[in-house]
Amino acid sequence: MRKLIILLLFIPLASFGQNNYKLGNYNKLVNKNIEFQFKEPLPPFEKIQESYSIQGNTNLVTAYYARTSNNIVALQIYASTIPKQFGNINWNEMIASKTQSRSFLNSFLGASANTFMKVSEHRIKSINGKRFLEVKSTLTASGVTQKQINWITVYKNTFINILGATLENSFDENLSFFNSFSSSVIIN
Repeated sequence: MRKLIILLLFIPLASFGQNNYKLGNYNKLVNKNIEFQFKEPLPPFEKIQESYSIQGNTNLVTAYYARTSNNIVALQIYASTIPKQFGNINWNEMIASKTQSRSFLNSFLGASANTFMKVSEHRIKSINGKRFLEVKSTLTASGVTQKQINWITVYKNTFINILGATLENSFDENLSFFNSFSSSVIIN
């Protein structure tokens, strides 16, 4: 009887915070002379041809959204050509410095000029042999708070930005899926 009670208590805890999102087969896209390979999110995700960023679709490589009655989960990949004046950037050196990486994040994500965005933490992460800056942040607009995670790197004179976003209250349950998606991204 005691084992049954422990098992009944464990089952809800084990499934709490999980989602049913899955990744399928690899897809390949070329953007700005860079080959992107990634596992495509399965339904309920839909491939969308538009970006919700302020730059619009200019730098969008791909975007997927899953909508429910009370939430939206977004996965996006962006590729932005580095302006010529920043062509000499030493990415590995910059992200190794807390001061330089924070300064970069404030300018790249617009966090310093945007009082609605707050960067909560950042760290270096290796994904398929490339060094990324992993960034967690929140953005509040019209009383709604979105939490997101970005993986940012430089490759072939291009900023690569992998993004996972959802409403703040469902971020933790989707973080594992965001990590799985980012870990599937191969850049050549």
